[in-house]
Amino acid sequence: MESTSIHINNPVDFRREALAWANQFPIFAFYDSNGYGERLQHYDWILAVDSLKTLALNNAAGAFDLLEDFKHRHDNSWLFGFLSYDLKNDVEDLSSQHPNRLQSPELLFFEPRFLFRMSGNKLTINRSFLEATALVNIINAYEIPKEPFSKKIELFSNMDKEAYLERLRHIQNLIRHGEVYEVNLCRELASYEVRINPLTTFLRINDALRSPFSAYVKHEGLHVLSFSPERYLRKQGDEVISQPIKGTAPIGETPEENEKIREALASNRKERAENVMIVDLVRNDLAKTALPGTVRVENLFEVQSFQTINQMVSTVRAKVDPKYSSIDVIRNSFPMGSMTGAPKYRAMQIIDEVEMSRRGIFSGTIGYFSPDGDFDFNVVIRSVLYQEKERYLSFTSGGAITFDSDPETEFDETLLKGARIGELLFQYR
Repeated sequence: MESTSIHINNPVDFRREALAWANQFPIFAFYDSNGYGERLQHYDWILAVDSLKTLALNNAAGAFDLLEDFKHRHDNSWLFGFLSYDLKNDVEDLSSQHPNRLQSPELLFFEPRFLFRMSGNKLTINRSFLEATALVNIINAYEIPKEPFSKKIELFSNMDKEAYLERLRHIQNLIRHGEVYEVNLCRELASYEVRINPLTTFLRINDALRSPFSAYVKHEGLHVLSFSPERYLRKQGDEVISQPIKGTAPIGETPEENEKIREALASNRKERAENVMIVDLVRNDLAKTALPGTVRVENLFEVQSFQTINQMVSTVRAKVDPKYSSIDVIRNSFPMGSMTGAPKYRAMQIIDEVEMSRRGIFSGTIGYFSPDGDFDFNVVIRSVLYQEKERYLSFTSGGAITFDSDPETEFDETLLKGARIGELLFQYR
């Protein structure tokens, strides 16, 4: 389809207006790099609106094969969507014991009717010049409601501190007996009777956190508001890159204090051990579809500072063997090691045994495939999941448990990871 580029005088305001316009449709996907240049390659943000063709699967055997077929039939198109954590059951002989309270698909991808790509002041729309100009004028007329919600939201956890510590010690006992080396343990906070405005909630939190892999997906009554600092996997040309995060510390109140915190995190033996275990797992996952000898690690234990948190990030790169498809690369590395543990299979078994709710989209991935065969996907963490039909809201956080983990510190880390979102939206209980 023909594309047109238009100069936008105020890209910040236009982004908000475009989302308000998109919200009238039953499906859209939005990806925002928040000023981090690598996130969307050549774009500050991408907005895909309405669907020409949709693939939505739930409890479907062979989900990755069906996605492969869907992508093959739309090879010259952009495709947008998400993969839920529960697709682990499609790549391994596993199951999920908890109910799907969000009523979300396990896999969702669609070919958009409208596609907006913003770079600086340049907006590219998949329309003729006259159509694009008319569409921009329509979008400029849309306004955002001022308040994201009418009152504070109380979230209730089905895993309180005592239950969390009990499960953590159980995991450490399994580690002690050699069953596993590391397990990502998470706890959900939820509200079952709440009304929010998902769009204004997303804008408020996104503007405050400015995470490099933020995303918003709406599908009928489901809203996924993701403020992720972590990239799962990107393919550009014949190269793939994964950037797992393991290691967390708060932001200092002054630059001097923050530098000391960064140095302490970079040298922390326990955090480095967590990180290197997941890096080894990612290396092994990427090697399954890589040309021999091309998997390499860059920037091991790099500490990156975000708006509210410091994170230890490592980068793993590989060259894809041409005999493997993009779906093969994802299938062979899914779910991402940073959200499971090592070894991955046993860690995922333990997760389903000890956690008290289904992860669903949390610790899955949101992203897109471009017509040239590239793709980019985040890790769905620091995310608000909302089902407006059921008025059900979910927020989950966790961390990696190792033999050396201090139980109290690990529990505090689950609070730290959601603290800023909590200040903006939630009352913890």
